[in-house]
Amino acid sequence: LSLFNEEAAAGLRHMESQFGEQLEEQSQSVEQLEQRLRDSERVLVVSHKELRCEADGAKAQLEERLDRMEAMEEQLEQRLYRTCEEMQASCDSMASELEGVKG
Repeated sequence: LSLFNEEAAAGLRHMESQFGEQLEEQSQSVEQLEQRLRDSERVLVVSHKELRCEADGAKAQLEERLDRMEAMEEQLEQRLYRTCEEMQASCDSMASELEGVKG
């Protein structure tokens, strides 16, 4: 019985040792996974900041283009208005001349 108890105790110590090793390996694996997760989070944060900067830059460029287009539109409207006024004046002048020729 004593021999059996010693063998059983030795078996338990061996199993405990194996369990301890497995636990240590899994613990290291978990730590590695946690580190990879933290690294990935940092990369995502940096990528997000870079994308935000790019988006802000693109938005600013679009706003500048829109401002330039609105200014050009305003200039074209003014030019068109002046051209219409000049044409109206020219038509009025020709109408006066025709009235003078008729009269």
